[in-house]
Amino acid sequence: MSQPLPDRLAEAAEALQAHMSRMGAIIGSLGHRGGKHPGTVRGAGREESTARIRTALTDLLEPERATLRRPRSRSRPSSSACSSSSPARTTNPT
Repeated sequence: MSQPLPDRLAEAAEALQAHMSRMGAIIGSLGHRGGKHPGTVRGAGREESTARIRTALTDLLEPERATLRRPRSRSRPSSSACSSSSPARTTNPT
């Protein structure tokens, strides 16, 4: 984890893009049109795959844990969400 955060994020994005491309190729080759696919699905299930991706991203971002934060839900906007660390600019209406 000696790479800077932007490099690690770019690497993670490339890995996710490659994963999605492989999934698209598999789905396309099966001619999947939605709904339940008959038969047994082999390999990691959806939940296990999602857990693996989440764990990998957590490990990737762990060194920046103190500086990164989870955004608040859009349903509950925070008054501090619009504030910044720089002083507010005010105009003097004269």
